[in-house]
Parts: sequence; structure tokens; C-alpha cells
Amino acid sequence: MHLPNRLHAPAILQTLQVVADPVQFLDTCAQRYGDTFTTRVLGFNSPPVVFFGNPKALQ
Repeated sequence: MHLPNRLHAPAILQTLQVVADPVQFLDTCAQRYGDTFTTRVLGFNSPPVVFFGNPKALQ
């Protein structure tokens, strides 16, 4: 399965950023990667998490 635009920062850094300021994290990611992007925000060995900023992307 191909996942959309993936963040390249280490999972622990992504997790810390989303815990510290989730809105800023999501806004920054959306600006950098577009409406749909993949993160690993649950720490080490976590499954990828895909965020959708546009409901039409789910169709």
C-alpha cells in the first residue's frame, strides 16, 4: 500500500510536536505536505497515521 506524503522527522520528534501544540503541528504539516499526509505520532514502532485535511480525499 502506498501512503501519502510522509514526514521524515523521527517518530519521537513528531510525537513531541503534536503533544506540545497539536493545532500548530497539523497546520505546519498541511502547509508543507498538503491536505493529506502520513505521520508516526504515537512513538516508536507505531503504525503510520494518515491525516486528511479535505473530506473529499476520503472518497
